[in-house]
Amino acid sequence: MRIKIKYFAIILVSLTITMISPQSGVLAQGVSVKSLVGYRVAGNVNTPSGIVLPREDFNFQLAAEYELGNGIGFDISYMAGPSAVKFRPNPHSNWNRLGDMSIRSLMVGMVYTHTAGFPQVRPFGAFRVGSLNYNSNTPEFSSQRSFALNLEGGVKVPLTPRLGIVTQISAFLPVRFSERNFMGPNSSTLDLTGSPGISMLFALNSGLYYNFW
Repeated sequence: MRIKIKYFAIILVSLTITMISPQSGVLAQGVSVKSLVGYRVAGNVNTPSGIVLPREDFNFQLAAEYELGNGIGFDISYMAGPSAVKFRPNPHSNWNRLGDMSIRSLMVGMVYTHTAGFPQVRPFGAFRVGSLNYNSNTPEFSSQRSFALNLEGGVKVPLTPRLGIVTQISAFLPVRFSERNFMGPNSSTLDLTGSPGISMLFALNSGLYYNFW
């Protein structure tokens, strides 16, 4: 966790220097950060041995946005939370917990915020690309990383000129076209090969944002 946050901080500082430096030729018209918490669910992965599913759980998100003008900007977003590998041999069976894991993502992309005609409620949408990581906490499973797309939509409600509330829903869509063992199980009793072999994620988060300028 500390390593991931360290990388996030390095990238954030680098982007900030690039955007506000005179040599960049483009000055950010607004810089903001947001911190959110919420609930995350995932999609099933069908395998020869049964159905695999990451456990539903809470997650948190940190993001920084650079507004370029006319509601358009780009941002960097980090999401993380605990989970577990759930398995059942058929749709009528009860879920079994196979092992603990954590889920993390680091995404960069474009954001559009609609402000015209909505002074108190500002809808926004984002499209990002980056890494979606399933990190195993047990020796029975290997960690898994995949390139992924991130679609996000929500609303911002200003409380002051700088501070406000934000609520959003996010979808994380892994880009993988080949079959693969889910979490690479180190077991000869289960065949968890699936296509794409990694689960989609959906998160509903709420929190605060702050505009520096």
